[in-house]
Amino acid sequence: MSLEKDVEQVPPPREEQHRPVASTDLGSTLSAGMRVRLDGAPIKRTLATPLGTIITEAPWGTYIVRLDSPATDHNGDGTNQQLTEIRVLGFNLLPIT
Repeated sequence: MSLEKDVEQVPPPREEQHRPVASTDLGSTLSAGMRVRLDGAPIKRTLATPLGTIITEAPWGTYIVRLDSPATDHNGDGTNQQLTEIRVLGFNLLPIT
């Protein structure tokens, strides 16, 4: 039995249906200027407040959010940096009504 024959007998991979994240789930409800609450805690960042305003939509279902109070970014070298804007996945943003 040749290797080539074995490869031909393997069925092609099944096409999976993947749902896009963020853009279709919340993309129609999230827009620039909208007040939001960040759901969850970002990795290596400490939020003074989870509230902010969407500045713009960014690639891959993310948004740039201007925070009401700066967050602290904890760098790997032990230093910290204050951030007034952060990039957040759309599904981690809850609109404030």
